[in-house]
Amino acid sequence: MTFQWNFHKAQQWAYAIFIFLVMFIFFVKGNMLVPYDGDDWSNLSSMRNAIPMPNGWNPIKILPETLFPITGFFAAYAVNPIIGDYIQSISITSACVLSLIITVYVLLFRRWLIQIWNVSSATSYVFSFLFLLFHFLVFKGKVGANPFLLGSINLTCIFHYLIPALWNASLVLYFWQCRITGTLRFSDNLGKRSFLYIVIYLAIFSNVLSSIILSAYVGACLAKSFIQQRIRTKQAFLAYLNENKFFVIILVVWFISLILEANGGRSRAIGASIAHLPLYETGMAFIKVFKHINKYFAGTFIFVIAAAGIYYYKSKNLLQKKVLRNEMTILLLALLGTGMYLLLVCAKASAGYIGRSDVIIGLFFWILLLLFSCGAYIVAYWQRIILLLPLLLLFFTVQTIYSSGDTYYAEITMGRIDPEICYQIDKDLINQIITAEQEGKTEMILVVPKGDNRDNWPHPMYMGGNISKTLHRHGIIRYPISIKIQPDTSMNETYHIPVPK
Repeated sequence: MTFQWNFHKAQQWAYAIFIFLVMFIFFVKGNMLVPYDGDDWSNLSSMRNAIPMPNGWNPIKILPETLFPITGFFAAYAVNPIIGDYIQSISITSACVLSLIITVYVLLFRRWLIQIWNVSSATSYVFSFLFLLFHFLVFKGKVGANPFLLGSINLTCIFHYLIPALWNASLVLYFWQCRITGTLRFSDNLGKRSFLYIVIYLAIFSNVLSSIILSAYVGACLAKSFIQQRIRTKQAFLAYLNENKFFVIILVVWFISLILEANGGRSRAIGASIAHLPLYETGMAFIKVFKHINKYFAGTFIFVIAAAGIYYYKSKNLLQKKVLRNEMTILLLALLGTGMYLLLVCAKASAGYIGRSDVIIGLFFWILLLLFSCGAYIVAYWQRIILLLPLLLLFFTVQTIYSSGDTYYAEITMGRIDPEICYQIDKDLINQIITAEQEGKTEMILVVPKGDNRDNWPHPMYMGGNISKTLHRHGIIRYPISIKIQPDTSMNETYHIPVPK
C-alpha cells in the first residue's frame, strides 16, 4: 500500500512537472513573453495598494497590478544577477509565473474530472491533457497568425486579462470538486479558510471581464438551489439567503467591484453610455468568433454532445442521469450568464474586446467543461471507448503542434512583431539609456521605431518617463533620466518591421 501510494503521488508530480515544462518551454522559446510597448514599460514596475481605489484609473485590478510588478522586481533583482540579461530575465520569470498558473489550472481540472465524474486516473490524465491542447487548437486555422486561448496581445494583457481568467476558472474548479456551497461556515478550519478568502478576494478584484467566471458559477449554484427548494414566501427566501450567505457575500462583493470599476477613470474615458451600447456590432463580432473555430474541435464537440444525448436517452442508470442533469444545469446557467455579461460589458468598453482570446476564454472555459462532462458521461456509459483515447490524444497532439509553414500561433506582442525582434529593439533602447547615464546626462532623446500617426504606438511619445522609471526601479540605471521620444523610420528598416501608414 505504501509503495502504491508513493507511486501514485510520484505520478501526479511527474505529470505536474511535465505540464509546467511544456508551457514554460513554449512561452520562453516557442512564443516568448517579452516587454515591448508603452503599457509594458509602465506596468512592469508600477505597484498599487492591495485594496480597491474608488475613482482611480483601475479601481479594482488588484491581482494584475500587484502580480505584474512583483514579477518585474523578482526578475530584475533575483534572476538578472544570475543570467546577466535583463530582458531575458523578465521573459523567463513571466513564463514561469504563467506556466505555474496554467499547471494549477490543468491539475484542478483533472481533479474535477475524478471528483465529479468519477473517471479513472488514466482517463483523467488523457482528458486533462486534451483539455490543455484544446486551448491551442480551438482557433487554429490554415494560414497566418492563429489566436489561442492561452495567449494575448502583449505582456501587460497576459497579467491583466489572461491570468485573472485562469485564476477565476481555477477557483471555480476548486469550489466544484470540493463541493463548496453557499453554506460554507466562516469558522471551519481557519488556516485553510484564510487562504481561500485571499484567493477569492484576488479573483473578484482582478478584472471585470474575468471575475464573471467565478460569479457566474456562484450565481448558477444559487439559482439551481433556489429552483430546487421551490421558495415561495418571503420568510423562506430570507432563510435561503441566510443559509447560502457565503455565496451571497461573494456576489455582493462582486457587484460592489463592478460599481467601483464603472466609476473609475478608465471606464469613464472609454466606451459608450448605457443608452447607446453598440450591441449589434458586438453581437456580430461575437458571431465572428465562432466562424473561426477549428473544424476538428467543432466536429468533436458536436459528436460528443450528440453521443451523450443518445446515451442519456437510452441509459437506464438513473443515478448517472441525475448527476448529468445536476451538473449540466450549473454549466448551462453559467455559460448563458457569462455570454450575456461579456456581450454587455464588451459593448460598453469596445466591441473588439469580445473577439480577444484573453476575454473569450471566459466563455470557452464553460464550453470545454461542457464538452468534457459529456465525454466523461460517455466513458461511464461505454467503457470500451477508453481504448480509443490514446489514438485521440495522438491525433489532437499532432493537430495542435502541426504547422504547414504558413500557420503559426499569434505572437504575444503588440502588432504581432516577432518576439526576437522585440527583444533586440528592447536591448537597443536600454543601451541608449545606459549610454546616456554613463555620460552623466540627465536628459536624452530616445530613438524608437516609427509607430502609428496618433501617438506613435506601440512606443508612444509619453513613454519616456515610464521606461526611465522602470529601469531606475529595477536597478538598471542609477538615477531617473528625462527622456524625450523620437520616432525614426531607420529603426524600422534596421529591425525589418513595417512603418504604419
